[in-house]
Order: sequence, then structure tokens, then C-alpha cells
Amino acid sequence: MKYTGRIWLVALVVLSGAIFKINALLSMGHIPLSEWLLNAMFIPPAWWCGWQYDKAKYFSRKLAIQEDEMQQLFNSVDAAIYSYNVITKKLMISTKIENVYEYPSKMFEKNIQFWREIAYSEDLHVVQEIEDKIFKGEFVLKEFRIVLPNGDLKWIQKRITPIMDSHG
Repeated sequence: MKYTGRIWLVALVVLSGAIFKINALLSMGHIPLSEWLLNAMFIPPAWWCGWQYDKAKYFSRKLAIQEDEMQQLFNSVDAAIYSYNVITKKLMISTKIENVYEYPSKMFEKNIQFWREIAYSEDLHVVQEIEDKIFKGEFVLKEFRIVLPNGDLKWIQKRITPIMDSHG
């Protein structure tokens, strides 16, 4: 962790204290003890604030590196992986979804129910079973067919593990 924030804030306190001391010296002919005490009192809080800034910068960098590693892992698996946050309504889709489903990933991002819409009509009961289990928070492992853009059918195995927080 670098000391950038701490150094800058302490330097700012010392510099502003120096300006007030020069002003006091020029106007009163001496520097009162209160100027020295006030300057000394502001250094520890400035150091602490700078430390908070440095920690935030440090952890922000670490988080960015971890997010990049997670994204690389997410896109390197030879399967379509997606994650949907029901609270934020954010959908994350791996780039492999295009290889598995043979549809552009944008179609899935625009419409969260797109996978249901491309399911083969005779397998809609399986798709409904999958959704029922997901809403119950149960693990799902099912196979069904989808209709590809060229009209062919393709078997898809869907493995879903709902991850719940402490509130369900």
C-alpha cells in the first residue's frame, strides 16, 4: 500500500499551517503557541484520512484485478455460464453462450426469457420444470432441445445451482 494519500494530506496541513504562521508572524511579529498546537492537532486526523484514501485505492486496485481474473475464468470455461442477480436485475453471460446456443449473446442480454423462447415446443414442459425448481431454490439438471437459427434442433443440458443469500 502506497503512502500517497497520507503524504499529500499531511503536506497540505503543514503547508496551510505554514501560511497561517507566516501571516501571524507578519501581522503580530511573533507566532503564538496556539498556531503550533493547532497545526500539531490536525496532523493525526490528516494522516488517518490519508490512510483511508490509500486503503480505498489499494483495495480498489485489488478488486479490479480479481474482477479481471474472474472474467477470464468465466469466459475460459467450455460451457455457457450465466449469473442473474434477482435484486439488481443484472445478467452476466460468458462469451461461450454463442458457441453453445448459436445465437448472439445480445439476444440473451436483451431478453432474460430468450432461452425459453428458443426451446423446442415439445420440450416446453421440461423448461417449465426447470423454472419451477429454480424458483424453489433447488438444483436443476435437465436436458431439452432448442431450435437453432437455421431451424435445426440441438440438445442442451441445463445445470443450475441457485445461490441464495441469508434472506433466501
